[in-house]
Amino acid sequence: MTIQQITSAQTPSTSYAQAAIPVTYIPAPAFEQPTANTGAGPSPKAVKVMAILIAILSAAIGAFMAYTLLRHVGEGAGMGLGAGGATFLGVVYLVLHIEKELGLM
Repeated sequence: MTIQQITSAQTPSTSYAQAAIPVTYIPAPAFEQPTANTGAGPSPKAVKVMAILIAILSAAIGAFMAYTLLRHVGEGAGMGLGAGGATFLGVVYLVLHIEKELGLM
């Protein structure tokens, strides 16, 4: 078998462009257009509560990291807890101050 016979055997005799394939048009369903949000957004109280929760969670992560780092370097549990508590207070103050400057509090 020659190369030309192999390639001609692998190619179809009718191309896809020549094949008569019936195509039916199905229109897209009509969807309602989304309406604009007419609400005033979250209430000021909800924004303040979320801001305080963000501050507390950020401080908890910072305190846990400080405690873990001090325990890792070999300090005692008391030193780790002290550093964690100080970090918690510092991060809460910092985040609340930033949120106050941004107008969230």
